[in-house]
Amino acid sequence: MLQALVLERLEPSMVTLQSLLEIILPCLVQSEKVHEQSRALGAISRLLRLTCNFPELSHMAEFSMSGQLMGTLGLFCMNPNQEISMGALEALHYLFKILVFIEGRGQGVFLFPC
Repeated sequence: MLQALVLERLEPSMVTLQSLLEIILPCLVQSEKVHEQSRALGAISRLLRLTCNFPELSHMAEFSMSGQLMGTLGLFCMNPNQEISMGALEALHYLFKILVFIEGRGQGVFLFPC
């Protein structure tokens, strides 16, 4: 369902992705329940994986929350619950792929798809 919002006319927008992440991140951080954190991490991971699969991302310069997202996911990687830490690790993996893609795009570097 969230993936459909990101895919406006089959062109994923980083602005839409950021808007969704700004809604999901507080749920992840403020929740004390493992199943809620796991669900939020799964949603973040699926959104990032979907975005990662498209070679042309619109409004990349407007994606300003990469540092906040990276820090939050990094902290959740240290969670003692394995389900939480693995979910955060997966989401962080896709975030790094997107960031490498954004960085390499300006230099004409070919990157493998996620």
